[in-house]
Amino acid sequence: MTRILRTPSAGLCSGDDSLKGDVQVISVLIADDHAIVLGGLASLLDAEPGLTVTAVATDSREILPAARRVRPDVALLDVQMPGEYDGIDAAELLAHELPKTRVLMMTGLAAGVPGQVRRARAAGAAGFLPKTARPREVAAAVRRVAGGDTAYDPALVEEAEAIGPSPLTAREHQVLLRLARGADAKQIARELGLSLGTVRNHQTALLAKLGEGTPLAALRTAVANGWLPEI
Repeated sequence: MTRILRTPSAGLCSGDDSLKGDVQVISVLIADDHAIVLGGLASLLDAEPGLTVTAVATDSREILPAARRVRPDVALLDVQMPGEYDGIDAAELLAHELPKTRVLMMTGLAAGVPGQVRRARAAGAAGFLPKTARPREVAAAVRRVAGGDTAYDPALVEEAEAIGPSPLTAREHQVLLRLARGADAKQIARELGLSLGTVRNHQTALLAKLGEGTPLAALRTAVANGWLPEI
């Protein structure tokens, strides 16, 4: 469900010179599928001097249409969103279509965050915070990204950078993705133009490198560490 809280005609969108008190307004779009979190964030930011929530969305498919309508300065997006794609995919779409809208990602997940941080950076997001961040930290991050700076949580960045690059070769990535999608070794051999023995060697090598016993477990590890996109 999308709710447009304020429209361009109300003078609270990006590029407008309207003031909230004596402070220039930063307009914010919030996307989160949890009503309590969404309402809490909206109330928090609306109560801050110079910040105004112009729209909220509860499904990833609603983010881009809402952003087109209200042209927010900042889009505060949850990573895990229902719909055709997640919040990071939405961030990438916004970066291409509405480059003046700065994106700040948030996550409440404990697992897979390094991969999310890597993906968010690649998608053009200006910041990334855990949902455990204090209210003043969230408001400060919104102001920083609106001003052209970045607002990545240092601990999350350190964790993402500590993991390092993928140990898999490009071919092993291809084999892993196909195994995880249910293809057997013969199908993979046909798709990639490889011998059956070569595919099995790649499978053995990638499982050993990731320290996992099954292709599905290996895929989860690779995605969590940011070595493969989520599928």
